[in-house]
Amino acid sequence: MSEKYAVPYTLARYVISTYIKVLLVTLVAFAVLFSVLYFTGLYAQVENALNLKYYSPFVLVPLYSSIVLAFLCLFVGFLLFFHKYKRAKSGGLFYRTFSNILIQEQEKRISDVVKYNGG
Repeated sequence: MSEKYAVPYTLARYVISTYIKVLLVTLVAFAVLFSVLYFTGLYAQVENALNLKYYSPFVLVPLYSSIVLAFLCLFVGFLLFFHKYKRAKSGGLFYRTFSNILIQEQEKRISDVVKYNGG
């Protein structure tokens, strides 16, 4: 595999495998929760109390919030990807502007520590 496609392929494989793992863990957790509720007899009581319909807020709010959360995670993932792999290797404008100040501050701290330790 060429170097050009190695990073996106690795990233896509990682994202897809993570989604599959989270999906499986979530499905198992819900299956355990519903089976415990069903066998204890609490599931029927909860179902009757909620009176779930397609337009119910108990259905729509988790649906819409999971969609928003998925897009937010995708957006943050893209930001992290571009920050790690697509940024320039040299310092940007922020680094060029503040690097001298930061280096002077570090040198001052080092000299203060040396003076404090009696060096």
